[in-house]
Amino acid sequence: MSDLILLGNLPVLSSRVLQALDTAEVSAVDLLTLDVFEIHRRTGLSVVDVQNLVTDVLAALASGTDGEAKTAAERERDFAFLTTGDKRIDGLLGGGVPSGSLTEVAGERFISSSKAMR
Repeated sequence: MSDLILLGNLPVLSSRVLQALDTAEVSAVDLLTLDVFEIHRRTGLSVVDVQNLVTDVLAALASGTDGEAKTAAERERDFAFLTTGDKRIDGLLGGGVPSGSLTEVAGERFISSSKAMR
């Protein structure tokens, strides 16, 4: 089932549109990142239907922000940070690890000295 139903303020979608999105496995992220013509090609929906759907998704996502998107600086001020326990690392990260978002920490593989000696 399409993840579009999770957007609370989205107008009711026809079963034809939902079926086309499900069959083509088009998600809300796809609607925001793919070209309208690509979505049209994948789903078989008319270009006008796709444009209206994208507009509705954008409006539903913006509804929680009083209709205005926040700038990066405004969003940064809203973040709370979790400390790593190391002031130097927290400084490099701009205050720590931001909460309320997905953060991936990656690096080189660490081999302990006991395994390296074998």
